[in-house]
Amino acid sequence: FSMPTGELYAFGAKDGKKRWTTRLQDKATGFCKGSTDAEVIVQLGGKITTLVRLSDGGVAAASGAASPCVQLPDDHPAGDPSCATADAGKYQVEGMTVETALKHPGGPTILVGYHATGTNVPMIAAADGASWKSDVPAARPLETEVDGFGGKAAISSTRVFTEYSFRQNSDLRGLVAFDFAGHRLWEIEMGSDQPLTAIQATETRVFVSQWGELHVYDAATGKKVRAIGAFF
Repeated sequence: FSMPTGELYAFGAKDGKKRWTTRLQDKATGFCKGSTDAEVIVQLGGKITTLVRLSDGGVAAASGAASPCVQLPDDHPAGDPSCATADAGKYQVEGMTVETALKHPGGPTILVGYHATGTNVPMIAAADGASWKSDVPAARPLETEVDGFGGKAAISSTRVFTEYSFRQNSDLRGLVAFDFAGHRLWEIEMGSDQPLTAIQATETRVFVSQWGELHVYDAATGKKVRAIGAFF
């Protein structure tokens, strides 16, 4: 994990335990594969790069011009390369402002947005022959909203996952799974109210990034599997 303050944290992929912490001379803006599997190249501020050992977080001297790196996901994750992010502007759903359009190969186009008028209650809908729409929250919809980071969503071959926040920061955030027919499969309260920056999904897991935290859920049930980097 890279923090805006320049700290870089490493966690075990299997057990979620912290392995090491190191401080960079600037905030990380991208990562590149190193020349061996034992190192990673970190892009700093878009101008220089530095080499970090994966074993202990040792940092080499920063180099000159930055090489092309995989950009951090922030608010626009590339996600599964087999999934397409369509132009949301070409879809019209009555009563809904469409922000994002997602499509898994062979599946319908899933639209994420919010009520077009009144309270901006998060909404989800389907297009391309599978027409349905629904509020994302099952209960207390008028107390929810799409926050300033925008509604996030991820899609697998059979399910779509999205989220909502409550207007009061003291409330937890919600994570919801729908199938492609519009059936609500599960809905849970997440264990953190930190701003949600990305959702990614596989057939078996849902990965939710909330600033310096990564929460992993079972895709079929919504049960939390693991949490990594819960700093706050």
